[in-house]
Amino acid sequence: MKEKFTDWLSRLGRKPAPEPEIEFKGYAVPEPEKEPIENEPAVKEPAANTEPEKENKSMSSELKILHPESAAEVRVAADHLMDGCTVFLNLELLDKPTVTRMLDFLQGVTYAVRGKIKKSSDTTYIITPGDVDITDDQD
Repeated sequence: MKEKFTDWLSRLGRKPAPEPEIEFKGYAVPEPEKEPIENEPAVKEPAANTEPEKENKSMSSELKILHPESAAEVRVAADHLMDGCTVFLNLELLDKPTVTRMLDFLQGVTYAVRGKIKKSSDTTYIITPGDVDITDDQD
């Protein structure tokens, strides 16, 4: 059976120190005062059918051509892909293990943006976001 620490101390002839009373005081956060600005332009509400800037950018048909020289440059390709750009990736400057690591990472990014990866040659790949289709006459 467990005994309380205070009971154990009292058996030893010692009295436990009284617990200090702690008082928590709340504080009020002052509201910032907004001074009226003369000739302040009215806030213009966007039209209901207007899409945000990033979505308009993702609908662009921009193509990024990359020649990475190290595995650290895979983030550049991933960022372009997440921004909605098609990436043409030339990996001829990299060794086989680095190419494998980069393609594994980019396959995950491509899956996340619902895109596609198409091998163009032994060292080149075309990676597209979800809103871009790749067609090939040989397929």
